[in-house]
Amino acid sequence: MMKENSAIVRQALPSESCRIEILHKKAFPKDFLCDWIFLSPLVSRYISKVIEEGDFTQKYPEFFTVNLAGNLAGYVNAKIYGESLSINYLAVAPEFQRQGIAKQLLAYLLEECQNHHIKKISLDVDINNEAGLSLYKQLGYEIKQSKFLYEIPIDYFGTQKCSFEVKNWLEAEAWQYSYGFSYIMLSVNNSGLLKIGRLGNDYWRIPDYSCLKDDRLTYALKSIEPNRLKIFVRSDRIISDLPNQPINFLNLQKII
Repeated sequence: MMKENSAIVRQALPSESCRIEILHKKAFPKDFLCDWIFLSPLVSRYISKVIEEGDFTQKYPEFFTVNLAGNLAGYVNAKIYGESLSINYLAVAPEFQRQGIAKQLLAYLLEECQNHHIKKISLDVDINNEAGLSLYKQLGYEIKQSKFLYEIPIDYFGTQKCSFEVKNWLEAEAWQYSYGFSYIMLSVNNSGLLKIGRLGNDYWRIPDYSCLKDDRLTYALKSIEPNRLKIFVRSDRIISDLPNQPINFLNLQKII
């Protein structure tokens, strides 16, 4: 636990899940909601479940909060991968910004990393987030890579017919029903398994642009759930032949 200027940083409580969701949506513009769990209509249920069952030493997302005078001032969501910690989201309520809250959250995470022998912290930040970039650089984070997130209408792609099979449909359906997002493991023309996310009610999430070069994948996705009309796809480079401008992120890292 850490205390500074009457602000207390600690592990989040399950009862704070709804407040975390509200704080996040106040702190970030809508474009930031597209990449992960906050697109789900049931995100607070998922956060509560993670807080109840997660463990910082295991591969679960983790939530920590800053409380100031009885108010939820900020939170951070992070996840361990081997000997590195990935920060998924860090948000500060608008009324508590520019009071050192983000710096306190990062200092708390650094202490946790040292206690658990974590050697590296990484995060993605929007290229237009000047305040965030300035803070991270001040604290010793370095830019390592650019990333691009595209939102694409599924009708943009062709629909060549194919054979396909979902390998984990029951499990994926259970997650979708419980939390509003899930992954499916999809085999297209026996070409190996693709892990594809389902977000909210309308979106697919593709982790690798190269998967989309085969328009049989689009046919499969339309056949499985025709109501999902858009695809989010990540890329490490600008893709000139896609519609819509990407959201540009920078990957920052800090060696501990």
